Amino acid sequence: MTLYTYDAFGCMDSISNSYRINENLKDSVFVSSAFTTNGDHDNELFIPIFNMLPREYEFSIYTRRGQRIFNSTDPKLGWNGRHNNKLVQNGIYTYKLLFNRKSITGTFTVMGEK
Repeated sequence: MTLYTYDAFGCMDSISNSYRINENLKDSVFVSSAFTTNGDHDNELFIPIFNMLPREYEFSIYTRRGQRIFNSTDPKLGWNGRHNNKLVQNGIYTYKLLFNRKSITGTFTVMGEK
């Protein structure tokens, strides 16, 4: 990686360093245990956070009854808490995340004002 900088006179300077990606962290992902749909623009999107964008990706969200209400193959696209253009009810939902030949299933809580 190289960082370039310019001074007020247009002179450039740079510094370089090499980094190795820890193989154990390459496929690391964080999935929140809750998110809000209350319109305050804070934590309004449920989306997995990766150290590196995955090569393979599918993210699905299900109701308690097993109905799939969201699905995406784009790791930059998160769920806004809506199904059929309506906010879902507060409660516990299930997600299934497939990425780089790994599978993670978990639950999370939707919290918002109704």
